[in-house]
Amino acid sequence: MTTRSDYSQDEWDILKRSVVLPGLLISKASPSDFIGQAIETEVMLDTLKKMAKDETATQLLIALTGEMAVQPDPTLDGENEDEAILEEEAETDGQPQEASNLPPPGQTGDQLQAQEWLENLRQAASIVEQKAVPGEATQYKQWLMQSAIKVAEAAKEGSFLGFGGQKVSAAEAKLLEEIAAALGLSA
Repeated sequence: MTTRSDYSQDEWDILKRSVVLPGLLISKASPSDFIGQAIETEVMLDTLKKMAKDETATQLLIALTGEMAVQPDPTLDGENEDEAILEEEAETDGQPQEASNLPPPGQTGDQLQAQEWLENLRQAASIVEQKAVPGEATQYKQWLMQSAIKVAEAAKEGSFLGFGGQKVSAAEAKLLEEIAAALGLSA
């Protein structure tokens, strides 16, 4: 079994980020209404909390999800969010972004972000395949995939007050395939 000390800080950051990316990717794939977003977010957080306490999980997953469950991103609360925005503006001197920072023609910022997040999942899968024992790497990748599926199935897409709609949208289903491919799993 691998532990935190088996990974460099950069590798650990990639792995830590990867535990929330499947849920975020799915949530952005087919945006739900306010209630749907709340449900998807709750499922994502609940999945993290459960894994952090799962005695059958590998130490790697427990460590990663435990850190995320008890140390949420500090930029998510209002006070620190303002600081993050100010820091970002300071880095760019309040000037418009250079053309090189803009998405390629025909691609939205969300599409570019999704590609970056999928690349992070590829990197995370590669890291655990290289450093973790085989069963541990498999459990890690399967857990990431299952968390994406749970978020995709959490709220109906295209419904009104819970009526109609579908459990998993076409955009979510396509993204589930992309997440599986990024993790080296069959869909």
